[in-house]
Amino acid sequence: LISPLNEARSELLARTTPTIYDVLIAFFGGMAGIVASSTRLKGNVIPGVAIATALMPPLCTAGFGIASGNFSYFFGAFYLYMINSVFIAFATTLGVKLMHFSKKTFVDKARGKRVQQLVYTILFLTIVPSVYITYNMIRKNIFQTSADRFIANEINFPNTFVVNKYIDAEAPDRKISVSLVGKEVPEESIIMLRQKMEQYGLENVRLDISQGFGKKEEDAGREGLNNLVLQDFYRRNQEKMKQQVQEINYLKSRLEKYTVYDSVALSISPELKILFPYIRSIAVSRLVRTEVELQRSDTLTVAFLSYQKAPVALEEERFKSWLATRLKVPNVEIIRY
Repeated sequence: LISPLNEARSELLARTTPTIYDVLIAFFGGMAGIVASSTRLKGNVIPGVAIATALMPPLCTAGFGIASGNFSYFFGAFYLYMINSVFIAFATTLGVKLMHFSKKTFVDKARGKRVQQLVYTILFLTIVPSVYITYNMIRKNIFQTSADRFIANEINFPNTFVVNKYIDAEAPDRKISVSLVGKEVPEESIIMLRQKMEQYGLENVRLDISQGFGKKEEDAGREGLNNLVLQDFYRRNQEKMKQQVQEINYLKSRLEKYTVYDSVALSISPELKILFPYIRSIAVSRLVRTEVELQRSDTLTVAFLSYQKAPVALEEERFKSWLATRLKVPNVEIIRY
């Protein structure tokens, strides 16, 4: 009534569906508590932390469930409180037994046996629902992961985009609903999608595909998008794809300029044997030269040569002129090695 905050936050929701992991946390927390209590210092720090972290939060969540009238929150949180209470106590009892502390003895052996049976019954009844909840959680998580993989890998068509998806993991009516925008997917492709679901462990799962919001390109022409929001989404994606194609083409052209010299030496070697037989080996590369004083850069084609015998200057100039013409560049620098 006083607080303006009346929505369940993640801290509250995390304590409404206890699992087997909470049982383990409570058990090891209880073991830490009895170990701490059995030392010479006998501090209350660890038991105090156990109370603050394991008992108070679920009780507060249960109180929130009562105050808001949401009894599913109340029962889930109170069940977590019971798990923590029971298994902290059980771990303490087990620790006492392992450390050979003195324990309560019953004069009436039959009553002692009944108490022991009652303890194990409470433990069993406390742990069973958490195992069932954990099983359902893991099953839903596996289903969710398989469904996400199926949507990402298979519902992937040119000029068609997934704008919304809904995965219902509740048995027996498990289903996957997908909304598409863009070019309409033919019925034959949808049938193939349903056949592929078995490969992802999605047997007996219903697949609903909603489309018709986007453009349909056929011989008759194009139909406009009725929904302006979806139309804008489609247009922006088309522009982005066009820009990416332009960038890819630009990078390919730049790459070709640098990789063309990887094979040029091999391609001209038969001509070199005939025209310039004194050349033993050749390597051609494209470099960037920077003039330090002018702070200016330009590209430079360089040929690295080794000779069987050194040519005269006129012969070398003739080779430079031939190679520049052959490579379609204005000039070639020669480096001997």
